[in-house]
Amino acid sequence: MAKRRRLKRKQIREDRLVTTALKVSGFVQERFAHVITGVVVLIAVVAVVLFASQARKNSARAAEQEFATAMGHYQIGQLEQAGTAFASLADRHSGRRSGKTALYFLGETRLAQFRFQEALEAYDRYLQEVGDSDEFSTAAMVARGLCYEGLGQFREAAEAMKSVSELMEPTDARYFDVLFAAGSFYWEAGNNGAALEFFGRVSDEARGPIQDRAAMWLSLIE
Repeated sequence: MAKRRRLKRKQIREDRLVTTALKVSGFVQERFAHVITGVVVLIAVVAVVLFASQARKNSARAAEQEFATAMGHYQIGQLEQAGTAFASLADRHSGRRSGKTALYFLGETRLAQFRFQEALEAYDRYLQEVGDSDEFSTAAMVARGLCYEGLGQFREAAEAMKSVSELMEPTDARYFDVLFAAGSFYWEAGNNGAALEFFGRVSDEARGPIQDRAAMWLSLIE
């Protein structure tokens, strides 16, 4: 039987140092791999964020350019081209400010074309998106009344004008025009009592030609 060789204390110490070094080396490599993986993931996340941010900027610029093109058609009276452009913009950029505003101008375009039902739908979509506090909200609500008038739905037209008048300040330049329109539409709908109420308010509170017209209507209805 071979004689077992006894390790000297120095050799034992050296072996332990080697083992510890190997363990440390393995730990470092493992941690390094995790760190590298984490860095790669972080770089990927940053890249995705930057790409998404750039994509949003590009999308915003595209929406602005499309809106400018649509407005160009609208301003020179190319209503069919304008309507098509506004409709496309509203659908493709519905979450953006330009997409929501496009709905209002789609309504304006269709109203100018006497396409009252389409105009009404566009104004309704616009108001659903922005509520009653947007810069074009009041104009859209007034336009809804005109759409109902164009459709021959005078009671709905009158109610639309009444509703918007309740949201307006008397100092608004459109206020008495809206009251007068409500009176006219109530009269068209056969509701003389409501017509007298609105014409009476204009006659009492307004000044100038619209006051005279309201007084004339009062005398005719009474």
